[in-house]
Amino acid sequence: MKRSDFFRQETKNVTILSLAVLVSSACEPAMNHEGRLHADSMLQNSVPSVSSVDDTVDRSWSPKSTRLVRNKLTLKHGQNRFNIYCTPCHGDDGAGNGMIVQHGFLNPPSFHSEEVRRKSDDFYFGVISNGYGAMFSYADRLSVNDRWAVIDYIRALQLSQNIRWSDLTEKERRHLTEAKTGGKR
Repeated sequence: MKRSDFFRQETKNVTILSLAVLVSSACEPAMNHEGRLHADSMLQNSVPSVSSVDDTVDRSWSPKSTRLVRNKLTLKHGQNRFNIYCTPCHGDDGAGNGMIVQHGFLNPPSFHSEEVRRKSDDFYFGVISNGYGAMFSYADRLSVNDRWAVIDYIRALQLSQNIRWSDLTEKERRHLTEAKTGGKR
């Protein structure tokens, strides 16, 4: 047998062996769903309505359907998540003066600018979920509930920096006046 015939035969044998391994390792029909990610497991901490088609989410589901009630607990949780994930860029007060700016990065938008304050909660949810400009997605770090809690905290920050005196109740005005003057009138 010539040397070229030997290599041709070996190549043929390797090809046949490779095909045999591929065919024999194919999954049996009963195993065809094993190890697959399902839509409901990917939507962490949310309760989407699953449609009748396997592994899909009903189009009527939206992030709003999982929104938590806004209260002190969710604001505290939102503050915690904001402090962890948002302050490096946006700063403690949301003015866009976080640590990254001190390291040469551009300032992110301030949450207190008129343009940013006018944005809808859905806009913020989309930005946190998908990223925007230089900001990357936080969907893998913040659950749906976490994102809504952060948005609620951002709204509280905006309110704290932009509330008009006339919007305060008499009790709130009195409390702020006493805090400013140390209880003296």
